[in-house]
Order: sequence, then C-alpha cells, then structure tokens
Amino acid sequence: MTLAAGHLTAQAPPQDDSEKEIERYRQMLSDPFSNPGFLAVDRGEVLWAEPRGAKKASLEACDLGEGPGKVDGAFAKLPRYFADADRVMDTEQRLLWCMDKLQGVDIKEVVSRRFSGPGRASDLEDLTAFIANKSSGMKIQPQLSHPKEIEMAAVGEEL
Repeated sequence: MTLAAGHLTAQAPPQDDSEKEIERYRQMLSDPFSNPGFLAVDRGEVLWAEPRGAKKASLEACDLGEGPGKVDGAFAKLPRYFADADRVMDTEQRLLWCMDKLQGVDIKEVVSRRFSGPGRASDLEDLTAFIANKSSGMKIQPQLSHPKEIEMAAVGEEL
C-alpha cells in the first residue's frame, strides 16, 4: 500500500513475464485464427461434405444421433445406441461405420492413419475435431435410455 496525497491506495503486484506469456498463450488458444488446432476442425468440415469412397457419397447423411447430417451438439451426447448398427458407438466408431456403410471407404486404411503426424493429417482426427467443435461449451451428457447404453455405462464404471 502507498500513502498518496493523504489516501491509502493498493497497488497490484507487477506480473512477471511468464504470467504474461501464459495469458497471451491462453488468448491465442481461444482465437480460431491463431490456434493451429482449428486447422483440423476446418479440414474435418471439408471432409464431412466431400463425396468420397466407392459410393462417392459425403458424410452429410451420417446420423450421429441428432438426425442425418446434424452435428451441432451431437458430440456432447455420445456415446449412444444406434439401432441401425445395433450397438453403442462413440464418435470415432460412428464415423467409421458411416464411412463404411455410406461412403464405401476402406476403414482399415482410415484406422491405420488414425493419428496425425509431422506433415501428415488424419481424416478420423480431423472429422472428430470438426464434430467435437460443434459441441463446444456444451455439457457432456451421454444417453442412458437404451439397455445397451446402460450396460456400456456399467462396463465403464467397472474400468
């Protein structure tokens, strides 16, 4: 505290350089134009709409649980039961199922490149980033209304 012209005033301690850098880094991560992770989101958005595979189809007919082609909020509600596959699937499993059934993509090739590396993007990683970004800020609420969803939740609890 400092006595200035008869008044007590509190002075904030000066921030050191590392604190300033951490704050700058946080701001950069929240900026879609500065965060390199958003490049994966952009690539995923292109892949979602691009006709591919033997069937030359896009993933826009893929139902992630909110209806065919709807991605907003879908990630926050996965994993969930899908009647067309008769099993509970998470985001990646559902994407692979849609790539196989809707596009005719060889999923063995996709799985072999499931993670990106230096100079090498991953379709599965990019699509997942795109879908996850569409649930940004939403509460994660996987469905527990089907018996298979309840069974999978119990298995998860056991782990």
